Amino acid sequence: MQAHVVHSRLSSVVLTAGLIALPALAGPAEPGGEIGFDLGRLNFASEVSSDDATSFGLRGGYHFNKLFLLEGQLASASADDFAGDATLNTLFVNGVFNFNLRPRVRPYVMAGVGQANLEFKLGGFKVDDTDVAYQVGAGSRFLIGNTQRMLARLEVTRMRETTFNESSNYTSVTTGLSWRLGRRS
Repeated sequence: MQAHVVHSRLSSVVLTAGLIALPALAGPAEPGGEIGFDLGRLNFASEVSSDDATSFGLRGGYHFNKLFLLEGQLASASADDFAGDATLNTLFVNGVFNFNLRPRVRPYVMAGVGQANLEFKLGGFKVDDTDVAYQVGAGSRFLIGNTQRMLARLEVTRMRETTFNESSNYTSVTTGLSWRLGRRS
């Protein structure tokens, strides 16, 4: 078995175990969860597509305290250029560290590990590959309203994935909305 196949399978097992264990880690006195969606622009690596892609993502996570959030993120980005259609689907587990500098503005840094599926379509032909992916990013959440349950998000991330035996780097800028569950932040 090739090393990248073993690495990919191991990453999938670790990702699945982390998602399954997440509810067990949440204690009753913790601040609560967060769910949301993102819309953004992904700069495809030049070897993948000459176009940028529109991305859509869903997130859900748990705030262990005011500083640390563990979240799952599912996203998809597609571009269409002269060489065909390229679609990148990702699934990440992210650790997010919040800086509580101001009451309504929450800057943060994050890092995540997961998997990426890259698919190409040209005419009636389709090929795809799935492998491990990593990302780092920074952004800010802006608390909205008196209850501070709704948050606007602005984020920049850098992702690296290795599909088709080639490593590719991507940069994305996203904006989104999230809703806090549980106690008020």
